[in-house]
Amino acid sequence: MVNVLAVLGLLVRSIVWLDRAFPNTKKKCMDANHYFCLISNVWILYFFTCNHFWHLVYAVEAYMVSNNKEMNTGMKVFVGWFIPLFMAGAAAVVVYYQGFNSCFSLSLTRSSIVYILFLSPVVMVMLINPVIFYQAGKSAKRALIWHYGRYTSSERKLVDAIHTKFYLILIIYFICWIPNLVNAGLWLRYESSRTSFIPDEKSILALFILMAVTNPLQAVLAALVFWGLPNTNRLRLNIFHRSEAHYNNSSGSSIINRSGLSGISTGSESEPLLSYRTKTTF
Repeated sequence: MVNVLAVLGLLVRSIVWLDRAFPNTKKKCMDANHYFCLISNVWILYFFTCNHFWHLVYAVEAYMVSNNKEMNTGMKVFVGWFIPLFMAGAAAVVVYYQGFNSCFSLSLTRSSIVYILFLSPVVMVMLINPVIFYQAGKSAKRALIWHYGRYTSSERKLVDAIHTKFYLILIIYFICWIPNLVNAGLWLRYESSRTSFIPDEKSILALFILMAVTNPLQAVLAALVFWGLPNTNRLRLNIFHRSEAHYNNSSGSSIINRSGLSGISTGSESEPLLSYRTKTTF
């Protein structure tokens, strides 16, 4: 959901600015274009930041479920909604505290702060989530062995399905957000040394187009991983469905997707490692 709202903000802002409805930086009084610039920028920053923090929440909760624990709902709401709100508010203050006419004209210092506030969650997810996913996979494997006293092909297929889902989540995230890190690095280097470094205009344009495609595309690709392809009212990727169905039909019920691992009935957070459909909002 947060991805959809962020992309919707990008789409509306792009349509308005294609009509050249830019705010006049020379005006001392606010007009509709200034208000739109402020609201749209904060909207986009907030919901994209929520997207990054919900990825972190997903990883932490997957790890906790694999260890027979449950993440507090209040903590999820705080991390997923309120921390991004604080960061978006801080970015708005940095940009507009000297006046609302600075929607486009930012100094190097203020631009750097905004880039840090926007991209630090991206770097955090790229560094932390792989470690958490790795530990969650190991914990799920240990839980299966401890519960059944065995590790046969059935358990192995379920663990492989969990690992595959984690890999897909990380690959999609890296592909969709690395262009933003590259763009930030190039732009900040250009602003700090305009005379010694002038990037190629075609390369910058290609990078902008790549970001315009990959950032919204993450919403689609992440939905396919988290929810799967629609198929007779069962929303999950076939590889996960087959692995889970095979294991549930084997000699023992799945400790991961049933109440044995998380202590909650099937269909809620008792199955976050495979389908993860209900409580975590993206």
